[in-house]
Amino acid sequence: PTSSAQGKDRIGILHEITGVITNQLNVNIRTVHTETMEKEFAMKNRIREYCRQKELFAPKDRVVVGLSGGADSVCLLFILHKIREWIPVELTVVHVNHKIREEAAQDAAFVEALCKSWGCDYRYVEADVESYAKKCHISTEEAGRLIRYQAFEEALGDAQAGIGGKIAVAHNR
Repeated sequence: PTSSAQGKDRIGILHEITGVITNQLNVNIRTVHTETMEKEFAMKNRIREYCRQKELFAPKDRVVVGLSGGADSVCLLFILHKIREWIPVELTVVHVNHKIREEAAQDAAFVEALCKSWGCDYRYVEADVESYAKKCHISTEEAGRLIRYQAFEEALGDAQAGIGGKIAVAHNR
C-alpha cells in the first residue's frame, strides 16, 4: 500500500515527465519547422536566380501550364505559383482528358479545384486520343502528345495579344 504522499509524488513525477516530453516535442517541432522554412527559402532563391539568369519570365508573361494532376505537374504549378510572388506572370492551366482512364474525371476535378484555390485560369480539353491515333496511324502516346501541345498552343494563342508567352510542362522528354 502506498500512502497518499507517495501517490502525490508519483503524480508529480508523471506531470514533470509529461512536461519534459511536451517541451522536447515542441522544440523538435520548432526545429523541423525552421529547417523546412530554411530549405523552402533556399529552394525559392535557387529558382529565382535560375529564372533570372536564363531570363525565363518577364512581367505579364502568359505561362500555359500542362497539368495532369500528377505529382510532377502539381509541383511545377506550385513553383510557378510561387514565382508570381516576385514576377507577375499570368498562369493558364490546361488539363487534357484523353478519354482512356476511368479516373480521368477525378483528375480533372482535382486540377480544377487546385486552379480555383490558387487563382489560375483553367481550361479543360477532352479528346478521344485512341481514335485519333488510329485515324493518323500513330501510337496512342504520340497522339496524346500532339493533342496536348495543340491545346497548349491554342491556350497560348488565345491569350497572347501583345504579351510574351511560354508553355511549361513537367515532362522530362
